[in-house]
Amino acid sequence: MEKIFLTLFLLTGFLFRAQKTETITIPKGVVYNYSSPKVVEKAKKIISDNLSDNNDYKILQNNLIIGPELWKRFKDNEKIQNIKQGKVQFHVDNLILDGKMSQDINDSKIIWDEFKNEVSHDYKIRKANEDELKYYWSVISFDIDEPLLIVETKEHNYILNLLKKDLKLLWLDEAPKPDNNIQKNDIKKYQNGKEIDSVSKGIKETALEKVILLSSNEELNANSSFEDIELIIKKQIKYLMSCLKIPYDLAK
Repeated sequence: MEKIFLTLFLLTGFLFRAQKTETITIPKGVVYNYSSPKVVEKAKKIISDNLSDNNDYKILQNNLIIGPELWKRFKDNEKIQNIKQGKVQFHVDNLILDGKMSQDINDSKIIWDEFKNEVSHDYKIRKANEDELKYYWSVISFDIDEPLLIVETKEHNYILNLLKKDLKLLWLDEAPKPDNNIQKNDIKKYQNGKEIDSVSKGIKETALEKVILLSSNEELNANSSFEDIELIIKKQIKYLMSCLKIPYDLAK
């Protein structure tokens, strides 16, 4: 009988440890909400499945945002240049950062395929480190909800933010990756519209003022309200939008 109780005790302890949340170092001023270990592991599997040769695109939805750091490289990609709509400007304080947002599933597939081609098969999936969180937070400045995962390769560290409710990919970006010639403090951070070396204690690096969707064929016209863009992406990112307390503008 004692052996049975001991076995049950050890098994219970093992299951408890197996389900324990993996905590990370969260920079001061950053709001980071953990998901259950089960959700995070499921997100990792979905990412790896969709990076495999048997990709089924289940990770995708109509709207997929390419963040400003990754867009610096992807904007010159010939296939992605074929996506005519969805040019995005992130107005962060006085700084304007360019990006992209797909508006249908086929365009999302084009973006994912190019990302998949870069990643190949040599990668690992992990949670973000402190510097990667500082960069991501400085660009978005809304509460970060897991699953937020990093696909790390030899050349690049990609940021993938999935929606917790359905594990669809909302945001794809790249964290500035330090090398042997770059010190830790050289990770890009923004404050007051400028790149900075250090962050004031307990203060957000930026205030994201608005996101503007631009026409790819016409010059920017008068911007419409937050409700206009919300109607377009409401079904896909309703959960995350509830966390965004920032105005959005959509150029028609």
